[in-house]
Amino acid sequence: MTRKLFLLLGAFAITAMLSTGTAMAAWGGDDGHGDASGGATSMGEMMGALGLDDAQWAKFNSLRREYRKQSITLQAKIDIAEVELEQLADSSAMDMKAIAAKINDIAKLQAELRAFRYQTLADMRGFISAEQFDTFRWMAMKMGFDFSDDKKGGHGH
Repeated sequence: MTRKLFLLLGAFAITAMLSTGTAMAAWGGDDGHGDASGGATSMGEMMGALGLDDAQWAKFNSLRREYRKQSITLQAKIDIAEVELEQLADSSAMDMKAIAAKINDIAKLQAELRAFRYQTLADMRGFISAEQFDTFRWMAMKMGFDFSDDKKGGHGH
């Protein structure tokens, strides 16, 4: 039983670490707060650095809004499932089958969110130049988004 509890807690910790950040915080809005390195962090600063024309700006802004809505929805589902997992784990008669099913549900939602993030990046590549995309990636990584790892640090949640 101790081993099962240890494995469950380990799985829970990993799941919690993977679900804490919403990636692409750069898309979160124009908060004007700057980051510790002094880099551009507001949408206005990013737009200026990317040099988008009016058509690109309209597409970028539309994609950004859709990204925000969908990522908020998926992250909320993940957060709710995490609370449900806690409830299952707090039960005096821990149903390991139900716990495993909930962990799988969380993993599927996280995979859906991650795939959506990368699809959004692919969609963006359809209307901006390679140079603009490289600038976007560099600025997003400066703000804490790591494209290689899908983990996010810095501000945002």
